[in-house]
Amino acid sequence: MLTRTVTVIHGPLRARLVGTVRDLAAAMDNLAEDPGDQSIRRNVTEHVADLVTWLIQHGGQVPAHSALAAAYAGIRMFAGDVMVFAGVNPEEAFSDAPPTRRDD
Repeated sequence: MLTRTVTVIHGPLRARLVGTVRDLAAAMDNLAEDPGDQSIRRNVTEHVADLVTWLIQHGGQVPAHSALAAAYAGIRMFAGDVMVFAGVNPEEAFSDAPPTRRDD
């Protein structure tokens, strides 16, 4: 569903958003290799937090009720879910502030 949402985007942000979805998929692959590995979880959290930071910084420029807004929202929700699975407090994972790990 997320891939479909991003592929309907036209213009210069499409490549960036496709890359972001690819990066999220890679993060999930890393977690799947060894879900209990703390260094993998930490690396995934840091990488996904960087993706989220980019979305937050550029989200204010997105027209409401547009395909681009739907793509941003979908990526943001999925990224939050990945961070929660990786150990980030849910309130932090879905806030506009950089997340911290539960075990830090």
